[in-house]
Amino acid sequence: MNFLYTVRILGFLLMIFSIAQIFPAAVAYYFSEPSLLRVFSYSLIITFLCGFILYITSSERKEDLRTKDGFIITVLFWLVLAIFGSFPFYFTDVIHISYVDSLFESISGLTTTGATV
Repeated sequence: MNFLYTVRILGFLLMIFSIAQIFPAAVAYYFSEPSLLRVFSYSLIITFLCGFILYITSSERKEDLRTKDGFIITVLFWLVLAIFGSFPFYFTDVIHISYVDSLFESISGLTTTGATV
């Protein structure tokens, strides 16, 4: 298993995920919601910087990925996606929920289970 190349791919995917937070930030800006704009902007910056750090600090060697590497990338990406997706829920002043509840909301939203706290 090439762990450093796996981390590099994970960092790249996190940077792409951070771009998805531009859309709710634009909606918050359009409807003049400064607190939500701040929350989505901070979440976008934190997610992008963490992904960028993972991408830069990892190996630049491109090797062939095996099936095992694909499974590890998938599992780690779902885990990291849920963690970074919970930041807007946790940082907002509109709803007051714990981090565990915000993580649950993020996972249920990503997996479309429909469950909520």
